[in-house]
Amino acid sequence: MPPNLHYVNSVSASEKTVNKLLCLEVPVVGLACKGINVGKKGTLTLIAVSTCDGDVYLFDVKVKPEIVLDGGLIRLLQSVEIVKVIHDCSQACANLHFSFGVTLKNYFDTQTAGSVILESLGLPPRRITFDSLCTRYQIDRFIPDPQLQNRIKSDMNYWGLRPVTRAMLNVAASDVLPLTPDLYDIIHQQLSPDWLDWFDCRSEENRLMYISPKKAKEIQCSRIHSDARDRRYLFRTPASMMSRDNLPYVRDTVPDTDFTQE
Repeated sequence: MPPNLHYVNSVSASEKTVNKLLCLEVPVVGLACKGINVGKKGTLTLIAVSTCDGDVYLFDVKVKPEIVLDGGLIRLLQSVEIVKVIHDCSQACANLHFSFGVTLKNYFDTQTAGSVILESLGLPPRRITFDSLCTRYQIDRFIPDPQLQNRIKSDMNYWGLRPVTRAMLNVAASDVLPLTPDLYDIIHQQLSPDWLDWFDCRSEENRLMYISPKKAKEIQCSRIHSDARDRRYLFRTPASMMSRDNLPYVRDTVPDTDFTQE
């Protein structure tokens, strides 16, 4: 069944959409930010939000930047009642902070969660791409044709092109639809309650990575976990040296460089 795409490019439409999203029966949404070099010095152009019912709302913040503040999108992003599921929030959070003064709240980072799950299994924390995560959990998603994939990779201004095309909306939707309910339900269930505080600590560190590197470093240096053993060797263990039973957990991942420093 194809997703229901809703293109939002006005303040009034944004206000109505946000009001609807804030009253969802299942208060969980997927979130993805598209733009030109998304990050501290980048430009956000499109914010995609998905619901558990398969609806995808695409807020065009290039055509109408006022959508974020005057259109009320900030209310959704900063809501403590609605969970925002996102894959690797660091760059998006930096862009939202420096461009609009928005602080993302009550978010669930699938990148960080995947890394913490590895730690809970006694494995080194590692990073995994969104595509690989979907493959691991056998979650179907729309894959653009090779020609479009190459264009997206080679043209850094792709998400700044206007008017938006159906192909652009489909690609943006494909990056949020798997987040909820599928990935969120699967990964959330795999997170042990004993590791939730650690997950929150890691998540906040990731959120601040490009907003305030100093604060992020302070969090990293002050981490205290109930397991007091020296884990530095574990963090440096290459995938090729891990046991055969552990390899499925680290396939298609790369070392978390935050943990490889003294």
